[in-house]
Amino acid sequence: MSDAVKELFGMSRLPFTADIPTGMLLMHERFRSDIESLRYAVDNHLFTVVVSPPGCGKSTLLRALRDSLPSSGSMFLYISESRLTPRWLYNQILRQLGAREYYYRGDGRKAVHEQFAIVRELQRKQITVCVDEAHLLSLETIQELRFFLNTDMDSRSPVSLILAGQTELRGQLQKECFAAIRQRIAYPVVIDPMDRSLTDRYIKAHMTASGSQYTDCFSDEAVDAVFDRSGGIPRVVNQICGLCLMAAASKGTASVDSQTVEAVVRTSLI
Repeated sequence: MSDAVKELFGMSRLPFTADIPTGMLLMHERFRSDIESLRYAVDNHLFTVVVSPPGCGKSTLLRALRDSLPSSGSMFLYISESRLTPRWLYNQILRQLGAREYYYRGDGRKAVHEQFAIVRELQRKQITVCVDEAHLLSLETIQELRFFLNTDMDSRSPVSLILAGQTELRGQLQKECFAAIRQRIAYPVVIDPMDRSLTDRYIKAHMTASGSQYTDCFSDEAVDAVFDRSGGIPRVVNQICGLCLMAAASKGTASVDSQTVEAVVRTSLI
């Protein structure tokens, strides 16, 4: 069916997928501002937090940040584990740095700081550590992150650290036990669902990225229905629009109306 969709709409690639190249993303004002905020944090070795409801583009933002960094002068370490212990955290970093792993947490912590120094001082690269799905981290692991954020008696941070997670992460960090971590946060980046206007622009941008000339194949009423049913959550928009294109291809019609959207939503698990 994917081949039928691409043939009918004249596409070189499917438009509503998670692997769309970052250079083809819709760089709307809010997205661009979030990238600039994260770049500022990276350039100044700051600690920041990215929070969003599920499906609102957190991972896409982080991918765009990574791709915006100069490959010759930066190193982006991405960690995403649902049950990340302190020892596993250090060993994940050491593995990505091509260094030996350690059984004991203290040894791993020391080795990580040594590797950070090598990358900074010998390779002349700035380091960004991004821990995704951070709302699933244990109290112990979050508290361990303090050791990433200070050196020379807390006078400077050896790396920039990004904690990214769902909305509940912000509430977790408000707990008294995380006061030392919270005080080090430069600022949070909060991602919200799209409004109707942005949903329309998003759909058109993804159709353009596919190479199709049918950028207006979703009628205004269809966009209304997509927005109403998705709540402006990009992941859900992708699911609905992808199914709508398949439904259109099955009928041999290079257009999507509101009836198609309603039928897709009614017969799927969205």
